[in-house]
Amino acid sequence: MTVEARWDQEHRLVGYRVAMASDWSTTSPDGRVWFSGSSLAHDLSGPQIAARWPSTQPTDDSHTDTELLADATSAADDALRQLATLNAAEAVSPGDGDDIAHAAVDMLLAVSRTIGDPGPSVLKEAAAAYEPAAGAPRKHHPAQWSVVALELRAAARQVLKAGVMSKRVSTGSAALALVLVLVALLTEIAAWRERSRQHAQAVATRQAAGLMTSHAEAMPAP
Repeated sequence: MTVEARWDQEHRLVGYRVAMASDWSTTSPDGRVWFSGSSLAHDLSGPQIAARWPSTQPTDDSHTDTELLADATSAADDALRQLATLNAAEAVSPGDGDDIAHAAVDMLLAVSRTIGDPGPSVLKEAAAAYEPAAGAPRKHHPAQWSVVALELRAAARQVLKAGVMSKRVSTGSAALALVLVLVALLTEIAAWRERSRQHAQAVATRQAAGLMTSHAEAMPAP
């Protein structure tokens, strides 16, 4: 399945469309058969989904953008530590780690929308490179969610809801810290994919980590 989102100037979700890989059309410009969220069901429209996001986690609008980035860094670091523990273990249960790998794409997309350049950017390239590798094998969503994965998704939503951040914040130490932790998390996810013999996903994850690294290297020193 392919999903394309539409965002307003403040990077808030206003709509999306989906297409199945098996459906093709001779009349569509790109040959795909697209369906808008609202055509699937009234409560699946972009605004309806965005309106439900705050109900998944208490919202504190008093947080500054810098504090939101710090919270996101903490959540990503927790996910990094848990996945590192899994990678170091001699035996793990099937599916362990899939939830963190899936939640990481939410954070990458949020970061690319809020601290990346408005147009094409390395952060957007990183998110696009990683997105196909984020799903659990043979299914889109993980079979179970750990607390740290859910907290990573919740932190990503809070960052995304903040909208485009100022250049001062986007190039500041809090943004740099988050990008660097995400590089480490992607590196750990790549190792997890290799251990799970998901080599294509590991390659895509390392590509995303490399792009994130290049963005970090181009950021001003704190």
